[in-house]
Amino acid sequence: MRVALYTVNFDNYDPLIPLTCDLPDNMDAFYFTDKKAPSGWTERVVEPSDNLPPVARAKAIKILPWVQMPEYSAYIYVDANYAVIKDPTPLLVEDLVFMGHPNKRNYSIYEELKRLQRSRKKRDYTKHADFDAQAREYKERGVSPYPAPHIMASVIARKHTPEVRDLCCRWWKEFLFWRNWRDQAPLRYCLQEQQYKVLEPEEVMEKYVSRLQHQID
Repeated sequence: MRVALYTVNFDNYDPLIPLTCDLPDNMDAFYFTDKKAPSGWTERVVEPSDNLPPVARAKAIKILPWVQMPEYSAYIYVDANYAVIKDPTPLLVEDLVFMGHPNKRNYSIYEELKRLQRSRKKRDYTKHADFDAQAREYKERGVSPYPAPHIMASVIARKHTPEVRDLCCRWWKEFLFWRNWRDQAPLRYCLQEQQYKVLEPEEVMEKYVSRLQHQID
């Protein structure tokens, strides 16, 4: 099974973290960027787009990896502010794997949207977003407060199956529908009735990855 380990960093949003751990022969490591990749990664330069801001172009690669890397059987995504410290192949325990939220509190999707509404002005790309409208729409659709656990979308292990592709296409469509450039609530919405596994944070953090602060926060 060929595996692509990858991350995305546009506009130097995150610090440049080298890849220093040993990886198996069947795994390639790609750094998608509009600048320059740090050492250890294979650089993939992505040209600017007139249609989407950098944050949305980064999410496109995160959510739909096979568009850029169709030849791989599995993908392991990490946010660019995570250092990969050990071969992450064991994360591929099922077709779709996420990491649970470190704070252990299972926020409802409505609590999550309320928190995003309060903090939206901290980032330029969300300062005009209306997360309250998204919450109202989800209530009108009859979305449960807990369509999925409060997971982290910063580490995702996926096998390249039709079911996973279908989920991620729905995730991308829902993400684009709102155009507030936050992907967590759309993901939880799309995970309703989906088969997936959630690993405890301690099964991932400081075992396979470690987290640094975003460079722009």
